[in-house]
Amino acid sequence: MTLTMKQILNIVICVFVMSLAAGCTKDKVYKIGVSQCSQDDWRKKMNDEIDREIISHEDAVVEVRSADDSSEKQIEDIIARYESEMETLRSKRREIISEARDQAREILEGSNATIERT
Repeated sequence: MTLTMKQILNIVICVFVMSLAAGCTKDKVYKIGVSQCSQDDWRKKMNDEIDREIISHEDAVVEVRSADDSSEKQIEDIIARYESEMETLRSKRREIISEARDQAREILEGSNATIERT
C-alpha cells in the first residue's frame, strides 16, 4: 500500500489531536502567584491566611513574593513568573509533538506502507 503525503499528514494530525486529548485528562495543578509590595504585619497576616486556605486545595499551589517596597522588583517578579510558566508551556508542547511524531511513525511502520511524494 502506498500513502500520499496528504494521507500521511492526516495520520499525523489525528495522532497529534489524540495526544492533545490524552494530555487533557491529567490532573491539573493551579498555580497562584502573589506579588506583595512589602512585608508589613497586614500582608504577613494575609499571606498566612492564604497559606492556611490553600492547604485544603490539593490541586493548587501558591507562591508569594515580596518586592520589599521596590516597584521595579515587583515588576521583575511578575515577569519572571510569567516567563517560567511560558517555558513550561513550551516544554509541554514539545513533549506532546514528540509523542505524536513517535506514534505516527509507529503507525506508519506497522502498516507496511510506503511514502509516495506527490
